[in-house]
Amino acid sequence: MVQEIFTRTILSQKKDAPSLPCAFELRIRRTLRIMAFNGSEVHTTLPSSPWRTIMIKRILCPQDFSPYSTAALEFACALAGQHNASIGGLVILDHQGIERSIGPIPAGGLHYADLQIAELEKQTEAKIRGLLDQFRANCERAGVRHFESERQGTPAANIVQESVFYDCVTVGLRTFFEYSASAGEDQVFGNADDHPGKSLDEIIQHSVVPTFAVPLGWKPVERRLRVLIVFNGSVASVRSLHEFTNFFTPESAKVTVLTACPDSTQGHFLLDQVDAYLKCHGFADTRKEWTQANVRDAMADGFSDQADLIVLGAHSKTLLLDFMVGSVCKDLITRATTPLLIVH
Repeated sequence: MVQEIFTRTILSQKKDAPSLPCAFELRIRRTLRIMAFNGSEVHTTLPSSPWRTIMIKRILCPQDFSPYSTAALEFACALAGQHNASIGGLVILDHQGIERSIGPIPAGGLHYADLQIAELEKQTEAKIRGLLDQFRANCERAGVRHFESERQGTPAANIVQESVFYDCVTVGLRTFFEYSASAGEDQVFGNADDHPGKSLDEIIQHSVVPTFAVPLGWKPVERRLRVLIVFNGSVASVRSLHEFTNFFTPESAKVTVLTACPDSTQGHFLLDQVDAYLKCHGFADTRKEWTQANVRDAMADGFSDQADLIVLGAHSKTLLLDFMVGSVCKDLITRATTPLLIVH
């Protein structure tokens, strides 16, 4: 019965759009599950229910010494409050980064190098303890459950390994976990001379859970979130759509779906399917936007500035969205103005 109704839906769409390519049609059939069935009835909208607010239970929020990390923690606290979840604070001693910081060791200088490394590690450990104290204070102020852990080694690798046991990761849109990362000569974060690390790229590429990347100075809004879902029918964008419905309720978010496609028929077909999927999850007032232009141009023209959160998929090991050309994900990370929900 389910297959029969789904097939009729595809055939109906095909009748209206005879030029729709078979490969495109098959990809939609494989990746989208757009309807909820109860016997022979098809429900286009579902009321909100209590289970939707308890899907997320553990949030990993790695800490560094930058205000980006503070913003990420505030975002994590807001998310934890919505889901009655707990936050895991993770700090990492970048031992290899400390060793590299002292540079080449001259002949006979190994002993003094070891002393210098030990002193730098001692200083860093003291800063880490202060960072954990600040993490605990912020979580208690927000009234959310929390716990802490410490690791040594490469920051990104440790975060990815730890994330397996969490529902999501929240980090800053710029990360400073590496010992060599800094605010630059002016010692002020958020300026062009920042020297951030590359942990965010590594986390997105290798983590099996969604990543929230948060801009500097983020604060919660006193209204429904304006969410922009960037969708193209690929597996990564479908996963990001599904994850979005796990994290947010219709009461908490107002959704716009954007697709960029040279063919109007294909673009509107995608939008209709996403709209049907979201309606099944209770999102009844979805706004649909199709553009024939490159999606990067749409973002650059200020489309993303209207959003409180952008949801998108990242592909393979390149952070490339499978639109016409270019890396939308990297563009948005570089701009660092809007929180992102990124699903690999």
